[in-house]
Amino acid sequence: MELLTLIGLIVVVYFAVYVLLLPIIDCDLGLWYADNFGRRLDEFKGKVVWITGASSGIGEFLAVEMAKHGAKLVLTARSVLNLERVKGRCLEAGSTIEDILLLPCDITDTTKHEEMFARVITHFGKLNILVNNAGRSQRAVWETIEPEVDRDLFNLNVFSVVSLSRLAVKYFQKVGKGHLVATSSIAGVIGAPFSGSQNFDS
Repeated sequence: MELLTLIGLIVVVYFAVYVLLLPIIDCDLGLWYADNFGRRLDEFKGKVVWITGASSGIGEFLAVEMAKHGAKLVLTARSVLNLERVKGRCLEAGSTIEDILLLPCDITDTTKHEEMFARVITHFGKLNILVNNAGRSQRAVWETIEPEVDRDLFNLNVFSVVSLSRLAVKYFQKVGKGHLVATSSIAGVIGAPFSGSQNFDS
C-alpha cells in the first residue's frame, strides 16, 4: 500500500470514528482523550498563570476554571471594569485576593511588556504559564480592507504575542521550566470567507 493511500485511509477512519462518536462524546477526539486520560487540573494548584485577553470569552472562562483548581492568576485586558468582574467570578470560584493580580493594559503596546513582566515576577515571585489569548478577528472583503486594519490585526494577534512570548521564554530558560499557550483560530488551518487578513495572521 502506498504511503499516501495509507495516510488517506487513516484520515477517513479517523473522521468516520469521530462522526460516530460525536453524539456520545460531544467534542473533538483529542479533547475527549485529554479530558478522560490526560493530566488533572489539580496540577495547576499554586502555579502562576498569566492570561491575556482575560476580560471575556475563552480568557474569562479559563481564568475561572484555573481559580477552581487553585492557580494564582495574572489577568490582563484593556477593560478594568471587565477585569474586576472576572476577578469577582474567580473569587467566587475559590481564589483569594492574594491569588489574583489584575494587570490592565493594551497588549499591543509592546514597550510596556518588560515592565508588566517585572510586575508579575515581583508580585508572585515566579511565572509558570503564559497564555497568549488576546486577539480578535475581522470580517470584510479582503480587497477593500484598509492597510491600517491589517496592521492593527497583526499588532494584536502576532507581534504582541511574539514580544511577550520572548520575554517569557527568556525567563523560562533562566529558571529551567515554564509553558507557553497560544489561543489560535481555525482560520490558520482552513481559510474562512471574509477573513482574509485573519487567515494570514492565524
